Amino acid sequence: MKPNRCLFVLMMIVFSPSLFAESEKPNLKEGSWLIGIQMVVPNATGPSTGPVQYQRCLSPENAQETMLTLPRGTPCVLDNKSMTRDKLSWQFTCEQRGMKTKINGNIFFRNETLSGEILSATQGENNIKITTKLSARYLGECVKVASPEKPVNKKNLPAYSE
Repeated sequence: MKPNRCLFVLMMIVFSPSLFAESEKPNLKEGSWLIGIQMVVPNATGPSTGPVQYQRCLSPENAQETMLTLPRGTPCVLDNKSMTRDKLSWQFTCEQRGMKTKINGNIFFRNETLSGEILSATQGENNIKITTKLSARYLGECVKVASPEKPVNKKNLPAYSE
């Protein structure tokens, strides 16, 4: 997989609907979180994916539903998983176009912060190792925003200029 596609898949794996049925609730404060993800590809050429940041509402009750999943159509299989109060761990195997990728991840919960690392190793024509680091911090209460389907009043938009 190309680095940009890998980052997308890894972002979908982390913080999406869950593969966990029954586990402990993590040591995670309920509210809005700022999540940062940085992918490191040794000896990579081309444009950098750069760090990615986004906000997400998380709680101990929904962490199992929002921390880990496979995007629909992804050629991956969950090999192993576990969640405790302080740690979420998983292992996936993905096979596509003659390449096999092993993905191992760990996220550590510390109430108002979390950190983690995802290691992926692809074997095939070219062996590729990617390390993805993530960290997050609690921002405060979740704020409900207007629905994106709601039409925007054009009178409130600033004038466009080049």
